[in-house]
Amino acid sequence: MLVLASLGLALLLSQQTSNCPDCRNDPRRPLLCSAHLEAETTLLREQRALLARSKDIDERLAAIDKVAALTRAHANVPSPVVARFLADALRDESLAVRRSALARLLDGQHHDETVRGVLDGWKEGQKLWRVLDAKLVLSEGSTESGKAPVALTTEELSDIPDYTLALIRALGRLRDERAWNALHAYFRAPLDRTPGRFLVAAADSMLQLDSRKSCDATIALLAEIEDAFVGGQVPRRFAGDQRTDLLASLKAPLENASEHDHAEIVALLAQYATLRNLAPPESEEPLRAADWKAWLKLNRDALPEKIGAQ
Repeated sequence: MLVLASLGLALLLSQQTSNCPDCRNDPRRPLLCSAHLEAETTLLREQRALLARSKDIDERLAAIDKVAALTRAHANVPSPVVARFLADALRDESLAVRRSALARLLDGQHHDETVRGVLDGWKEGQKLWRVLDAKLVLSEGSTESGKAPVALTTEELSDIPDYTLALIRALGRLRDERAWNALHAYFRAPLDRTPGRFLVAAADSMLQLDSRKSCDATIALLAEIEDAFVGGQVPRRFAGDQRTDLLASLKAPLENASEHDHAEIVALLAQYATLRNLAPPESEEPLRAADWKAWLKLNRDALPEKIGAQ
């Protein structure tokens, strides 16, 4: 009997993405059919036990994949329980496990639980970044004062920023008002301590939310960057020659916004206008925020009023 149950579970997990006519989206909560509910209950119990005892990264990654795969058999009714399992993994001590869970969470899982999970994961990810940011401040301070340098690991200089970028990009895929709130709050981060590529990714995610106020917020960010450039408020953050200094080369991707990043955001706005079948502003000079403000005023009614509207 146990063998048959295991075979049945394996068959369910091996199926390609499909809909189940017996699973139903009840107004109060999704209702899985008995077969899929049993498969979910059994697998979640096993994988929760595994995560509680195992420190092996490969085993933990496999657990994430197995649980996420449950949804493939009833894609029409994603389970909130599966999404919550994946969301909980965004607090895992391993960034590899967090990144895997984030990718699986964004792949057709229960919408509301995905939104809550990504937003909670974003808050946890920001804690990691703030710790790294403080170390970067101390690192540069020790260089200037001649004190012993603050130790920075490869994980801190590469893996944490990459995971932060993944979270920023995830916000753009949520198509939810709460994602706009999170991105808009991030736009107010201090420009002299926020990597330029983070701002570019945040602008990209904001535009993916596809609404008037998303476009407006991105243009406002562009204007703020321009004003900061004029006022000299975005200095180069890190010392050293990245061509000869390994630490400087590792820090280079975390440098403050530059004219290149400004141009990237302008390109994103132009791409968004094209996707909306609207002509971007025309100018013989590089486009600035003022050009885009005038463009938005002209094309405001052509953009969706609400996030998620078509």
